[in-house]
Amino acid sequence: MVRDAKLECRTLHGDPHRGNLLVSQTGYLLIDFESVCSGPLEWDLSALPGIGAGTFSVDVDLLSLLRRLRSLCVAVWCRTRLRSSIALDRVAGIHIGLLTLAAQTQRA
Repeated sequence: MVRDAKLECRTLHGDPHRGNLLVSQTGYLLIDFESVCSGPLEWDLSALPGIGAGTFSVDVDLLSLLRRLRSLCVAVWCRTRLRSSIALDRVAGIHIGLLTLAAQTQRA
């Protein structure tokens, strides 16, 4: 699927989760730019559940795939921390559950 897609790349935040998004009187502010990269808009939107398909013109299949890849990245990051915690284990479990659910849905 991705191999055949013509991806429109742009500058991305790279890690726009809720912890990197501040709400101000003038709108939203992104912080923490250490993961800035280039890629399709769907990659940034994959970090923001429920946002994208109705707000921006996106490839919903690509967004779905990138949400699964984002979950994989988060699960691996959480499980490979040297100082693991209950919170990280919980987050990893949530993302592994999302991946399992997506795999079961595709098989059905």
